[in-house]
Amino acid sequence: MPPVNLTNVDGVSLDALTIGNALVDVLATVDEGFLVREKIVKGSMNLVDIQRSKHLHSLVHSRTEMSGGSAANTAYGLASLGGKAGFIGKISAEQSAAVVLLEGYLFDKDAAKDAFRTAAEYAHAAGRKVALTLSDSFCVDRHRSDFLSLVKNDIDILFSNEDELKALYQVKSINDGLHRLRDDCEFAAVTRNEHGSVVIDGDEVVIIDAEPVDSVVDATGAGDMYAAGFLYGFVRGKPIEQCGKIGSIVASEVITHMGPRPLVPLTAVVPTHLRD
Repeated sequence: MPPVNLTNVDGVSLDALTIGNALVDVLATVDEGFLVREKIVKGSMNLVDIQRSKHLHSLVHSRTEMSGGSAANTAYGLASLGGKAGFIGKISAEQSAAVVLLEGYLFDKDAAKDAFRTAAEYAHAAGRKVALTLSDSFCVDRHRSDFLSLVKNDIDILFSNEDELKALYQVKSINDGLHRLRDDCEFAAVTRNEHGSVVIDGDEVVIIDAEPVDSVVDATGAGDMYAAGFLYGFVRGKPIEQCGKIGSIVASEVITHMGPRPLVPLTAVVPTHLRD
């Protein structure tokens, strides 16, 4: 599909409107033994109640708290790039964006599933694109059939990592997952940690190299920032490879320090020739 600058569409006031959880991230460094003792699955989202939350807080004395939430992080990243983004926790008819981004973590609530479909219906009726981030492979496992239906019927742009993609289609290789995904979704970006990412535009599949960094400190928010960079390029009609490149650069900033959001303006990180 030829690139189209969606920011020039009549009535569009935002690059993206993100829908997700408004959270405060609590970041702490623990050893592997802590995860084993507390029965925490490494690299996954674990739902907890207030008692469990208080218990974990009592065990971690050195911690950092900051604003978070996947969709909110992506909105922050877009704004840091110089774009215009909104964040809401409910469907609103007052916002008009080129893309509506839905946060997969919300799928653990049945009411949210209905809200996602309604949001997609409103967006498509207005001629807008709908994006989804799968968020977590265990979340995908819990709601696979609903996710598959949503991706196939309501989603234009899918963001996932390699594990989430394999979980969605119950395949062992990323190539099998990408083959299935191309039948279901027009645009996609699949991140692969140090192996970079794969971006899809219809029949076009492009491999994006990972940006080199001195060391990886904390991967929290990396996928959110990748989505921010990708969407920044996408709504401005950039080629799919350039969208993936911007996403990769933005993600590389956030993994070099603790916390899910960049410490410097992303306009200082992404070269002008990629943004303009």
